[in-house]
Amino acid sequence: MAIVHPLLFVNPLILLLVEEAAATNKIANPASTPALLASTAYTDAYSKWTDTSGSVTLYAGWSSQSVTLPSITKDGYTCGWTETSTGATSITYQTGASLTPAKAYTLYGVCTIKSDLSLKVSFNTGVSSVAVKSGSASGTTVGTVSTSGNSVSGLTYNTAYYLVPTYVAGYEFDNWSKDSGAVGTLSSTSAANPTYTIGDGTNAVTLAAKAKTYTITLTNTNATTSGSTSATVTYNSSSITAITNPQRKYTISGLAANGVDGSGATVTFPSTGVCTSASSCTYTYSFKGWYTASSSGTQIINTSGALQPSTTYTDINSKWVSTSGLTVYAQWNNGTAITLPTITKEGYTCGWATSSGSSTRTYASGQSDVVLTANATLYGTCSANTYDITIKPNTGIASVSLNGSDCSSSSGC
Repeated sequence: MAIVHPLLFVNPLILLLVEEAAATNKIANPASTPALLASTAYTDAYSKWTDTSGSVTLYAGWSSQSVTLPSITKDGYTCGWTETSTGATSITYQTGASLTPAKAYTLYGVCTIKSDLSLKVSFNTGVSSVAVKSGSASGTTVGTVSTSGNSVSGLTYNTAYYLVPTYVAGYEFDNWSKDSGAVGTLSSTSAANPTYTIGDGTNAVTLAAKAKTYTITLTNTNATTSGSTSATVTYNSSSITAITNPQRKYTISGLAANGVDGSGATVTFPSTGVCTSASSCTYTYSFKGWYTASSSGTQIINTSGALQPSTTYTDINSKWVSTSGLTVYAQWNNGTAITLPTITKEGYTCGWATSSGSSTRTYASGQSDVVLTANATLYGTCSANTYDITIKPNTGIASVSLNGSDCSSSSGC
């Protein structure tokens, strides 16, 4: 409340001369020298006195006139006039009102702060509602806007109210802005819960929400060369940051006749395939994509680095709809099987061992279905062949002794 200067009104009555004390029949106009009126009970049409009764008693009559009260204004306040000199909280006479005084008045200007102002709140997709609170962000809720463009009313001029949004799942705060033409004060465009101080006029703000981003952790399962370890996705979007795929390949080294009894053996490499020389013998897996498990599971990201439809994390349009991140795993398809070189040595059976001192042949000479799960070094190893000899003496030879055994012509040995 504000008390302004007093205003003095003297009763503005106009003096009239009338025929009787309570009558309204005017005989003369008010003036410093009264002038007779025409065509009264005592005058003719020319305002000449025509009464012959001797004497007439005339009475003063009075006519009230109205006045228009002056305007009194103050930003953020409703002002008017009251007859109370101090402590007035209410307005008796509105500013600009017409007043017909019946007495002398001393009026005092009184202003009361406006408490019927409103605040319009607009917002985009991602905002569920905005609560307007007093005192603090956790204070009393004055009103809530649940539909963009609606307003909260009953707000007090020059009072700061906290703006507290609620967001749709998958969205978060981006920025506030004060609408064009708004007269209040927005405390911050970057604070999640700013205040807005109500002005005397249009009060309007707009809240922008943005889709949240989530991290997908990329587990490079069984990779020999790691690719990206994470990617970022945006809620309700099929976009994803660029991904470098991992690689998985294994090589076979060695492949020489340097194992047990391999000396002198001949090694011959295939003319085609993935193992045509000792320096180019590689087994390569093809990358299959990123899945929710290291085996089986659901593919989430394909080999091109694009999101795929799923029942939990993405929709049918491959847009991310989960409100959390995810760990995915690299999976692989088998590559082209290796055909090993042949290794030969007359009188020996040869193959490939995984140790230079081993005579155990892990792979056969020229084996064509070799699949690797690790790098390997192979050594050409050979073992002498054994043969069975059958001796049957002919007629005339009684017997033949072989290694202490006698061989007859009938049974041999």
